[in-house]
Amino acid sequence: MKAAPPDIDALIGRCRNGEQTAFAELFRHFRSDIRRILVSAVGPDPELDDLVQTAALEMFRSLPRFEGRSKFTSWLYRLTVNVALHHLRQRTRRALMLDLTAIPERETAITDNPEAALIRKGELQAVREALDALAPKKRIVFVLHEVEGLLPEEIAEIVGASQLTVKSRLFYARKEFFKRLRQRAMLDEAKTVASGSGK
Repeated sequence: MKAAPPDIDALIGRCRNGEQTAFAELFRHFRSDIRRILVSAVGPDPELDDLVQTAALEMFRSLPRFEGRSKFTSWLYRLTVNVALHHLRQRTRRALMLDLTAIPERETAITDNPEAALIRKGELQAVREALDALAPKKRIVFVLHEVEGLLPEEIAEIVGASQLTVKSRLFYARKEFFKRLRQRAMLDEAKTVASGSGK
């Protein structure tokens, strides 16, 4: 039987009273959400664990300033997004060597058809390359909408921009993302044809 979710407001109150165990419980409850957003935003990154800890530290430092005027999850998403944006700005512009071993096991499980598994890996790599090519602000908006399923008004609150700005970033992010996927597909098809003709 699944455990009942904690009373978040009560936990926040206990955190403000200096209870370290309460903060540990709060972080434990939201750790998977924080990690999921960071994975979606920055991709397979060797500094991912450090980023999760950075987000936890930011949550600890900023919690006294949380006034409850927005949902706690929106507030936490905003902190996490800021950590991701800072990291993306700091990351070098050169193409990242994608570490396929970092893909979750459920995505890379060996199937009865090894060829299908190889194609699946290629698709995941293509998606991550297309995401990595997006400018940080576009990437964050795209991830929050397409991966997290948030509405533009929710995203606007998280990233601190107007809904119009969010919709504009989302429009261009989608356009660029799918353009790159189409280009990758055409390139792969051309390689397949070329290899076939060389036999």
